[in-house]
Amino acid sequence: MTCMSGQLKMNVIIHARMNLFIIGCSCLCVGFAGASETERRLHQKLFENYNMKVRPAAYWEEKVMVRVGMTLSQLVSLNEKNEEMTTNVFMNLAWTDYRLSWNPEDFDNIQVLRIPAIKVWRPDIYLINNNDGQFDVALYVNVLVYSDGTVNWLPPAIYRSSCSIEVSYFPFDWQNCSMIFRSYTYDASEVELQYFLDDEGKEIQEIVIDENAFTENGEWAICHKPSRKNIKEDLYEDITFYLIIQRKPLFYIINIILPCVLTSVLAIFVFYLPPGAGEKMTLSISVLIALTVFMLLLADRVPETSLGIPIIVNYVLFTMILVTFSVILSVVVLNLHHRTPSTHIMPTWVRKVFIHFLPKYIGMTRPNPEEPLLEEESSEDSPIRGLNGRQPGGEYFFRKINPDLVAPWRGRCESTVQLQRLPDTNSYCLILPPNLKSAISAVTYMAEQLKKQDMDDTWKMSAYIGDNIITAVAMYQGLWMSCAFQSTGQVQCKIYDSILQLDSSLQATRALMIVGIIVSVAGLGVACMGMKCTTCGGNEKLRKSRIAMTGGIILLVGGLCAIVACSWFAHNVIRAFYNPYTPVNTKFEFGAAIFIAWGGSLLDVLGGAMLAASCPRKKQVSKYPSMAPPRSGPPSSTKEYV
Repeated sequence: MTCMSGQLKMNVIIHARMNLFIIGCSCLCVGFAGASETERRLHQKLFENYNMKVRPAAYWEEKVMVRVGMTLSQLVSLNEKNEEMTTNVFMNLAWTDYRLSWNPEDFDNIQVLRIPAIKVWRPDIYLINNNDGQFDVALYVNVLVYSDGTVNWLPPAIYRSSCSIEVSYFPFDWQNCSMIFRSYTYDASEVELQYFLDDEGKEIQEIVIDENAFTENGEWAICHKPSRKNIKEDLYEDITFYLIIQRKPLFYIINIILPCVLTSVLAIFVFYLPPGAGEKMTLSISVLIALTVFMLLLADRVPETSLGIPIIVNYVLFTMILVTFSVILSVVVLNLHHRTPSTHIMPTWVRKVFIHFLPKYIGMTRPNPEEPLLEEESSEDSPIRGLNGRQPGGEYFFRKINPDLVAPWRGRCESTVQLQRLPDTNSYCLILPPNLKSAISAVTYMAEQLKKQDMDDTWKMSAYIGDNIITAVAMYQGLWMSCAFQSTGQVQCKIYDSILQLDSSLQATRALMIVGIIVSVAGLGVACMGMKCTTCGGNEKLRKSRIAMTGGIILLVGGLCAIVACSWFAHNVIRAFYNPYTPVNTKFEFGAAIFIAWGGSLLDVLGGAMLAASCPRKKQVSKYPSMAPPRSGPPSSTKEYV
């Protein structure tokens, strides 16, 4: 019996718990059903006589205020070629529809409803300057309707708007792209556009960027994002959102600008190749083709407009002109280099310009300077001609002939002058012995070859000068290094490799200059110790003056050392300049550095002399007592002055 009673109690408890669970679920279902029913009744009440095509105005003259804002999610791209900006945004639209208001207390305190956007009146605000014909938003999300009739709509959209591209400073440019929103059918008397409000009730007069949801663009950086309300003459209002963006030029610097600069540098080295090298043309044309490829790449990036030319295009175009000019010069140089006296006769103006005029201005000299040009003598007074009618070496031979060689034949030949006046035949050689005839033939051949070689060297010299017009070099030599300044703007400096290999005078000059600098610095320190405003060396005036005088003497010694060093170096330069055995291209003149050194040394000597001349003077003590005690104040009356 006890077991049966216990089992009965357990069954009763289990059934009671199940009944309570069923009752609770039923209550919840009834509550949800009640809430859903309340929302359904509210929805039915709001849209009972609602017409979504009618403007929500209580009377005809009333304006419907629509607040417009924009939240930027991503700046997708800016296509400069098509002048199109693609953005991913969320539009913020808010207005008041008095027909959609209710009393929350009558509907279980419901404050907000989510209603499909296609069932309520919406302001037809679209993007005016779209570039693909898509005026509307991307997705019609639900609108939020509040109990006071306020309607909020936040649809997402992907806009492709037109943007006028300014390419003058590409790739260091910035662009001002605008997005214009306006109502298509309602003017300012029916729909008034205003800025969207933030949580504090203030107008948002710019594009909102949510830092948590915003995706940064890799090519463009957003600098400013203002907005402005405009009223047109036709009473249509619009709100324009501006995106002022700046390009990130790192990609173009690495992929376009640096290769262009390096290619331009290669064009300079064309003139360092020998004039006879055919690789000059190969290198020049290769550089020209590379620049053409870069020009095509740039033309594919910038829009096809004539309103402006990018600065990088101007740079590439100027470089192409320079390379084209170098190709023309290379052709001229190769043509001059391969000319010979047998094919071309050098004009007089070419000889004067390229042989006598230009070399002294671009630092080039010939090993054997050419003698002044002489007019050719007439055929009647010309020297005797050689075999086969060629210009012989007999002229040079008979001018320097030893009279003893022709002494045995004085009876048949009166003088060498008469030999030169013999007819232009080969018979004049018959009066000479065979060994002398062979010597004359050899000298004639040598003279012709030397003259031909001289003409070849002249053509090559003119080719070299034409090749070095653009690459003149100025050499500067100092105490510690030598530098080469090229006309192309390049500077190359090299420190002397070994001190022991230097000239003894240069070593002594460097030593004097170093000693002068060290002594001057030491003298400056001692002179600073002697200043009245310092506490070094005590505060006694006499001691301070002596310290300052000592510093001046040290400065004087340092300045003299520097002057001696500069003067010694200048003496060596002058002596080498006026030495006739010094090659012209190794003669140096005074540079700006030596004048600066002289000026600094003189200032050092002047300052040291001024300090050294300020000798301390002992205070003179009067042997007689003073007649009256010193006054402590001004006289009280005019009688005290007497």
